[in-house]
Amino acid sequence: MRRLAAAAVLLASLLAPTSALADPPSTMSYQGVLTNDVGTFVPDGNYNLTFRLYDVPGGGVALHTENFPSVAVERGGFSVLLGSISSLPVIFDRPLYLGVQVGADPELAPRVALASSPYAMALRLPVVQTQTFPSPLLELRNTTGATAKLEGFSEIGGGNQSGRLDLYRAALPTVMGQWYTTPEGANLDFYDEAANATVLLQSDASGSGGMLSIRRNTANSGFLVDGNHNGTNEPQVLISGSARSATFDMGLTGNESVVLPSNAIWSLEMFDEPGVASVNQSSSTVLDGTVQTLSTRTINVPSQGYCLVIGTVEAQLTHTNGVTSSALFGVSDAAGVFPTTQGFSMTVSASAPTGTYIQPVTVQSVFSVFSGNNTFYLLGDENAGSFQTAKRQLSILYVPTAYGTVSVPGPAGIVGNGQAAVSPEAREAEAFHRARLDREMATMQAQMDELRQKLERVESEQSRVAVRKEK
Repeated sequence: MRRLAAAAVLLASLLAPTSALADPPSTMSYQGVLTNDVGTFVPDGNYNLTFRLYDVPGGGVALHTENFPSVAVERGGFSVLLGSISSLPVIFDRPLYLGVQVGADPELAPRVALASSPYAMALRLPVVQTQTFPSPLLELRNTTGATAKLEGFSEIGGGNQSGRLDLYRAALPTVMGQWYTTPEGANLDFYDEAANATVLLQSDASGSGGMLSIRRNTANSGFLVDGNHNGTNEPQVLISGSARSATFDMGLTGNESVVLPSNAIWSLEMFDEPGVASVNQSSSTVLDGTVQTLSTRTINVPSQGYCLVIGTVEAQLTHTNGVTSSALFGVSDAAGVFPTTQGFSMTVSASAPTGTYIQPVTVQSVFSVFSGNNTFYLLGDENAGSFQTAKRQLSILYVPTAYGTVSVPGPAGIVGNGQAAVSPEAREAEAFHRARLDREMATMQAQMDELRQKLERVESEQSRVAVRKEK
């Protein structure tokens, strides 16, 4: 019966200092001596040896099995390189035991407990090292480009040393994270391919809050978010271009809290607001017993909404006693057609004395409208008597929004599809809005000049901060 009289195990260093780390071996050297039951060396020759690795001293299932069919044995001694035939698994993070079998004999007992090499003992978990070296204390490289994983909770820095995280690409920084004692606190900076800072994320220099700066070039910030502007506990957002800028400052009130570049809002975008059109006439119109148009007016509206149409007329009646005189008046969106809820009557009874009667009549209604030209009419219809009108007025007020239920007259023939030729009313409306916009733009220009001065001060402060970081 053969037995393993003596054995020595040498584990190749999995982690070695400096250059050895770049190419660690993945094999394990093992030497032993075979003897028989009385302690005599087995005869010289080639033997079939099988090696197994376990994580228990007895029983269990082998974690690795490797067979060497012809191992030279001389004066009982042999040497093998485990892992040279079958790759060793990554299991060297626990106590391991080596079992040896000669030929078809049972596995030799007891199993050999593997021991660490002296320098490998420094890598026992948890690894705690405090050293001072000019070169990195730990350096791991993967030149194939494969992913290197770090799982679980990671901490950089501690109670006695501030942490710093730097990521590089081809010796140039891409991301740098560090802590400044004063005045910024923690910083996280991103860089482009030429090592120019592009994004700066840091604690606010005012002592609380944070600040984000995205640069549009190497010297100027294009987008700046200051969570605590000048220590006011109010945020400010600056968007700075080469010639135009905008600011949103919640520390200010009214129009100053939002300042946009000149001409930043298209006039048509501002056109969606209430507007009015009106016409006054003093000429007389004699009613002839048909539905007649006394006045008409067109309004050009920017979008769907409602128009309040108000018509006023001075009605003059030549009345004869014994005959009832009456006429109808109303406003409509169709020529010669009274809506069903229109047609307000001016009536003088037959018992009234003969004579001339003058009475102002006002009629009104609300109509639905679509964008474009919408035309409305002031109508009159003489039923009996002799009527004429003077001093007529037709006014139209447009509103884009209803804040309650709106009942429009029927049938409400909606006129205007936005494609008709530009009317004089539309030209008047456009001229009015252009004049108003010019006034507003002048005010905004003054605010923009003030904003540019603020941005210059901010960029100057950022330059001073950058100089402190470089130092």
